[in-house]
Amino acid sequence: MKRFEFHLFLVAVLVLASVVSATAQTSKGFVVGIIEDQNGASIPNAAVKITNLTTGVTRDTVADGNGSFRLDAVDPGAYKLEAAAQGFKTSKLDRVEVNAAQTVNISLRLEIGAPTEEVVVSAGNEVVIQNADGTRVNTLGEREIRELPVQGLNPVNLVFTLPGVTDVGGASGGVAGGFVQGPEFSINGLRPRGNNQLVDGLDNNDNSITGQSYQPTVRDAYSQVTVLGGDYSAEFGRAGGAVVNVITRSGSNEFHGSAYDIIHNAAFDALTPGQKAQSGLTEVPQYTQNTFGFSVGGPVLKNKLFFFGTFQADLFRAGAVTGRAIVPTAAGLTQLRALFPAGTSANLDRYLGIVGDLRGTTSFIDVPLGGGRPDIQFGTATRTSAQPVNTYDYLTRIDWTTSAKNSASFRYLSTDQLFSNQFPDPSTGVAGSQFAGFEIDAPSLTQNFYMSDTYVFSPRTLNEARFGYARYNVLFGPRDTSLVNSGPQFIFSGVPVSTVGLSQFFTQGRIFNNFQFQDTVTHTHGNHTFRVGTDILMQRAKQFVPINTRGTLTFAGGGGFPAFGNFVDQFSGVGAGAAQKVFGPGLDYPDVTTQAYFINDNWKIKPNLTVNLGLRYENFGTVANNATFPAFTGFNTPLQTRVEQQRDNNNWGPRVSFAYSPQFDSGWASKLIGTDKTVIRGGLAVN
Repeated sequence: MKRFEFHLFLVAVLVLASVVSATAQTSKGFVVGIIEDQNGASIPNAAVKITNLTTGVTRDTVADGNGSFRLDAVDPGAYKLEAAAQGFKTSKLDRVEVNAAQTVNISLRLEIGAPTEEVVVSAGNEVVIQNADGTRVNTLGEREIRELPVQGLNPVNLVFTLPGVTDVGGASGGVAGGFVQGPEFSINGLRPRGNNQLVDGLDNNDNSITGQSYQPTVRDAYSQVTVLGGDYSAEFGRAGGAVVNVITRSGSNEFHGSAYDIIHNAAFDALTPGQKAQSGLTEVPQYTQNTFGFSVGGPVLKNKLFFFGTFQADLFRAGAVTGRAIVPTAAGLTQLRALFPAGTSANLDRYLGIVGDLRGTTSFIDVPLGGGRPDIQFGTATRTSAQPVNTYDYLTRIDWTTSAKNSASFRYLSTDQLFSNQFPDPSTGVAGSQFAGFEIDAPSLTQNFYMSDTYVFSPRTLNEARFGYARYNVLFGPRDTSLVNSGPQFIFSGVPVSTVGLSQFFTQGRIFNNFQFQDTVTHTHGNHTFRVGTDILMQRAKQFVPINTRGTLTFAGGGGFPAFGNFVDQFSGVGAGAAQKVFGPGLDYPDVTTQAYFINDNWKIKPNLTVNLGLRYENFGTVANNATFPAFTGFNTPLQTRVEQQRDNNNWGPRVSFAYSPQFDSGWASKLIGTDKTVIRGGLAVN
């Protein structure tokens, strides 16, 4: 026991002294196994080598005195495996599938003979049981991603095909009220906002509303989606839900390319029962979505240097959207100007300037002015406008095996989108955006850079280092940007006249710059495999907070005059008449540095029993202390007293899990459970 504690402490000191870690770690897999003779006796010091079938890249190791071998940080893909030892024929397994964050367990039996003789073992089609650790993990491969119908081409939507996953979104807005970027799902009953979204093992969580910051919707860009459903090791953290890792594609030793055009058109659709019964539609709403792109990948230097790149454009066009407003008719406008020539009522001048050429043409009503003045005719005006959405995606990746001990990867991706006229009518929840110039457009640019390096110090020790930079820039604002300083919004109480002016919700947006560094050291000692690592995420951000900095003026009846009469006379009225305004810049800088450290021991007690023991520490900083008044001051102190939040420094998370494969050679248990055909898992974690 003392010897175990010594090695555990030594590895921790080596790592924590050299690097400083938060959300997740590896995007690579593990290959473990045992080399035996035909009688089941272990063969020590056997040479084991794996070769990637598409890139030709090799990794090798030597079995220990018990015949056990382990290869860590193996890139996902298909491999062939071969084992050789003095006095035995070389045995080759023609195909081994390695998936991200999963362990492949292989047993090879060598025949007596010369090493120059070869025995080729063909991989069967039977289901491979994951019995090397307690993690409940599923992998969606490239075939599923490309061939299954996927909503919005986002491969993470395929999680709904997995056990334990529930769709909690839907028309009602979901349990998170729709405020989750990308797919909203619950795994094992946990909140959608508890899921941890990754791309190539690095953070991809929206810093504001959670979900995916980068939306992975490029058809040919991804090779795998790995979903860790629970009982995962201490190297994964942030929240207690699922860990969803999207792995980008790499090049290979052969040139491959594709070109495609996916057309969605209302002409191919039929009315749904909901559209018929609830919306009363008799025709399918018109829209066209054209998604086209290409990809190309191949070798720069065979078996050494590879590239992959893809481009995709997604152009969405809907039938003309309508915005409705109750405004003066042509006759009503003439009458207003006869009563209030330009310059005599500042409120009316601004109001008519916003209404512009829009005139009420249906559903006429008379709006009184009071004071013996004539009523003004108003009506409903309908304005049709376009609502295009243009999205352009780019991805490029380089993979370089510099030597037998070192490999590196570099990847850049971006999404450039413009969602025009997002709220064309007050029924969408935003008042005032149906007028010309007040349309709310939402341009966004998401960028993500990734680089990694894996270095093998020895067959027992290796290091994985990753660095990432992610930038998310989105802004919701009026098409006419000068309207940001256009003055207060006018609201009319007790009279059905449409609100005018830019909504207090705009502008809003955020710019996040995330710098992330991860490092993990893996060391195998006997039947213990230690992984020790760190994850540092530094966020430098700027948010445009949707507060009412321009103000709102609500006009109501009072003083013997109705609401619109008080408005033109520049009187607020009584009761509901009010002025509201929030003072301040409307800017927030939520800069924060989060850090995590972990140590995990994968302890193979027996060939059919593995226990994972881990400990994780996380510190998420105190982002609220960037605010001028970060915390409630209390009722006994002056209102403007600054009180800071206290840092939570006690986030320790122990992890324990196991995987046990019963082995019954005879009796009813053999028929029911068999040998190595069943896995019993369990675990306990504090997140």
